[in-house]
Amino acid sequence: MAVNKFDNSMLDANTIGTSANQLLQLDSNTKYPAVDGSLLTGIPSPFTASASDPTISTNPSGGVGTLWKNTSSGEMYCCTDATAGANVWTNVGAGTGDISPFFGTGDNYGYHFGGWPGSPAGNNHIEKYSFTASANATDVGDLAQGVYGNAGHSSSTHGYATGGQTVNSAGPRYNNIQKFSFSSDGNATDSADLALAIFDAGGTSSETHGYSAGGNKGGSPYQTKDIQKFPFASATNASDIGDMLYVTAALFGTTSSTHCYWGGGHDGYPPGNAYNNQIEKLPHATDGNSTDVGNLTENRRCWGGAQSSSYGYRTGGGDSPYSNVIDKWSYSSDGNATDVGDLLASLFMPSNGSSTNYGYTVAGYLQGGPASNTIQKWAFASDGNATDVADLIAINYNGAGAQY
Repeated sequence: MAVNKFDNSMLDANTIGTSANQLLQLDSNTKYPAVDGSLLTGIPSPFTASASDPTISTNPSGGVGTLWKNTSSGEMYCCTDATAGANVWTNVGAGTGDISPFFGTGDNYGYHFGGWPGSPAGNNHIEKYSFTASANATDVGDLAQGVYGNAGHSSSTHGYATGGQTVNSAGPRYNNIQKFSFSSDGNATDSADLALAIFDAGGTSSETHGYSAGGNKGGSPYQTKDIQKFPFASATNASDIGDMLYVTAALFGTTSSTHCYWGGGHDGYPPGNAYNNQIEKLPHATDGNSTDVGNLTENRRCWGGAQSSSYGYRTGGGDSPYSNVIDKWSYSSDGNATDVGDLLASLFMPSNGSSTNYGYTVAGYLQGGPASNTIQKWAFASDGNATDVADLIAINYNGAGAQY
């Protein structure tokens, strides 16, 4: 009711209550009587109610501290990082499953480092290429030790090159863990050592650690099935945490949000007929041996590996004839890979990168030669062939990749 002046009649019994044109009165406990909350307007809600979970692209107008209630599951989330398109929603109840960008892909740049540049000396270049523009790579720094056959790893802030060698099979294997910054272009530093000097291992990463599996250690037997792990948070040497199911080298590595994956390779040196097609996985949460969870579509060695948040990919590989296949397998269920597309040409020893939306295959050795400097990509959202999007500075093969 519109009030212009006050008189005692406004306090009559029939003017106090919870109906239209009545006044609310505190009870004996100094509380308001129960009213229909839907009738209250102009009061900001402390949370967003929805039948589904928020996503990383759910950009809250309230920024950090915004609460989200899933009315279907009862789970509650709080926005702890309000970066547009890459928001982090932390589960604040007894439930599990924070919603955040997948650490195994990058938003900005892919990197290619090390490799065989066509001379006996290992390549020490660190090249960077854009995920947001079709532009050629630039040379942004040097490795502390030029190597080829090195493995690549990515933390949220740094790229890592582990192991490798500088001349062909007669040369020594290295145990270096080399580290370079994503935020500022520059040279790598030798930050720690692997437990075992290795060449042609399968490199991958969890959110907190780098992993190097299998590889060629020289001597007899040449190959190993050791799984080595090192922390990103400190310059600490790697430790041997378990074994692959198969002794293998020249394999690839990928990661899901919960597991490391490795696949393929060969179990002898010089390579014989024992090429592998296995897909093995190891949980990030526990050290131990990997398990065989599926098969690739081909038995190969010297191929690349990439990942989306939901799928693992392998590309190319040898031996004769080389392969142009893009294989894909699901992280949510163990099983075999399927052939979902083709590279521009058959490639041996490419490196790979993974953006949020695309997989990248970089350089490699073409069937019949020469080596390549092509950067090609394919879409995660739809199965299909790769396209040529840019070039490295020089031809290269058997290097490693990272993403930021």
